[in-house]
Amino acid sequence: RVEMLEALERTIREVDNLTLIHMDLDHLLSINEKYGHVGGDAWLKCIGGLFGETFNTDGLVARWGGDEFLAAVRSKDLQGLFEQAETFRQRIEKERPEIMVLDQPVRPGTTVALGLATYPLHASEINELIEKATRATYRAKEAGGNRVCFYQEKDTLTGLLNYYGGMSALEEELLKAGEKRDNLSI
Repeated sequence: RVEMLEALERTIREVDNLTLIHMDLDHLLSINEKYGHVGGDAWLKCIGGLFGETFNTDGLVARWGGDEFLAAVRSKDLQGLFEQAETFRQRIEKERPEIMVLDQPVRPGTTVALGLATYPLHASEINELIEKATRATYRAKEAGGNRVCFYQEKDTLTGLLNYYGGMSALEEELLKAGEKRDNLSI
């Protein structure tokens, strides 16, 4: 984690755009229960390897937590990157890659959600970018299953700020009001 953060900090100073992809796997606990921790570890290694092969640019791929991974991709083709993420998601869910557990081949099933956030479009610094990519991942899960979602601050139906965009705007207004010692009503 520390190495990834340091690499991202260096990269963000060198590039004019960077898309962070946050991936969250589901069902790791059930894989551990069915195949033991050896099976769960083999599954993480398999999926992490596929994630790295798919999105590894400049070595900016990391296991972020238990069953979460991050990749930083330099690409101006956001639609192409979205499609690549969706293809990856479908590959994991439909092909169910094979792993070896105690010398036996198994194909554990899992679902995957991916969230994408772009620097500097969505965030001006790396921790904010990670937070927004993570939010996009959980929005993908909330949207009715596992999907790929870009971070958004506007509601697609109304065009108004959504929860995240509203909270961000509110925080900004609170800071401004505090600096000016103005009142702010909500």
